[in-house]
Amino acid sequence: MKILPHTLVAIRYRLRNLDGHVLESILDKGPVHYIHGSGAVMPSLDDAILGMQPGETKTLLVSDNADQFFVDVVIDAVRTATEQEIKNNDFLNRYPDEHCGPDCIC
Repeated sequence: MKILPHTLVAIRYRLRNLDGHVLESILDKGPVHYIHGSGAVMPSLDDAILGMQPGETKTLLVSDNADQFFVDVVIDAVRTATEQEIKNNDFLNRYPDEHCGPDCIC
């Protein structure tokens, strides 16, 4: 299944600045889950992964206001979100505790 609006996406990523310095990485951890198009991730990232499928990896150049970043993404799973998940936006910004630490920007 491809990523489409209102699909539930499980994603791992590494965020780097333009100099290549790693700002955040969860490539070696479990994925985060969000509903595509819900506003949980940067809009430019949302747009860039549209149409990707589980197992795909990509390095993307995305922007957030005036800043640009490289994002290495791994799509772990994609499924249709239920009506209840969409209504409640159950997965908006839900990061497992082990992802966030002192240097994390989640």
